[in-house]
Amino acid sequence: MSAETFWNWSVRIYKTPELAPLLEQLQDDYALDVNLILWCAWAGDCGVILPSLSIRKAYDISQRWAAEVSGPLRTARRALKTPPRQAEPEAAAALRENVKAMELEAERIQQNILEALAEDAEPVRELEPKTAARRNLAEYAALARVTEKPGFSTSDLQKTLDLIYPG
Repeated sequence: MSAETFWNWSVRIYKTPELAPLLEQLQDDYALDVNLILWCAWAGDCGVILPSLSIRKAYDISQRWAAEVSGPLRTARRALKTPPRQAEPEAAAALRENVKAMELEAERIQQNILEALAEDAEPVRELEPKTAARRNLAEYAALARVTEKPGFSTSDLQKTLDLIYPG
């Protein structure tokens, strides 16, 4: 689909100033999956509008992955940020780093799954990448029913796209 793998693209894009905190806010406040947001944008960057069935399958797989794998790792990593005072600080810090590495590996595995789901999609060359990404992201947001959540604004998704696709 692209010369740049989803993982490599994500690692590069995630370094964009202001993007990581915005993605984490969308995850924490509205239960949106950072990898699905990035996947929608990456597919758009490849000129692909993802089929609804692919987005649904990606959503279902990612929901389960988050519940059983990446979510528990994230919870453990965050808990180890302030371990019980009785815990040996160096041991807790080392454990946190190990959990962080496992969480990152879980993210990479999820992204490989998502990349494979996008391989059959056909590029739509007449669309700008940002437009294709916006369509993909709108489909995911509708599926996640995020617009029904109190406090959610589509401007946060637009800001995400503006950071990924400046200018």
